[in-house]
Amino acid sequence: MKHTGFRRWVHYTDKHIDAQELNEVGPVTEEVFEANRLIKNLKDFMRQEGYPEEQIKRIMAEVNEKELRKLSWCVTRWSYSADGKNRVDNRLTIKAFDHLKMAIKFRKLMRHWLNFSNNRV
Repeated sequence: MKHTGFRRWVHYTDKHIDAQELNEVGPVTEEVFEANRLIKNLKDFMRQEGYPEEQIKRIMAEVNEKELRKLSWCVTRWSYSADGKNRVDNRLTIKAFDHLKMAIKFRKLMRHWLNFSNNRV
């Protein structure tokens, strides 16, 4: 029983070292560096093409906001599916919303092609 504090310290230290290695040399770090390099190259290209700095900042903010909305949607969906009490009900709700979204997309597609075909006549 007197070694439990030491074992706990070793366990948390190992976790900290693993997290530090993952953040400094892991594959996620390589992806982050690659993404930052691509963003920098895209900004440089936009400057070469003559975009003003305000427009570049506005475009970057819009893209960032759009990606954050996508992430928040995924996190919300994940939290609904991981709820312990009503797991089955939540999964059915997610499926129902997916089917509703698919029906709306199908309806928009049909409306587009009907308008297209009417305009062709």
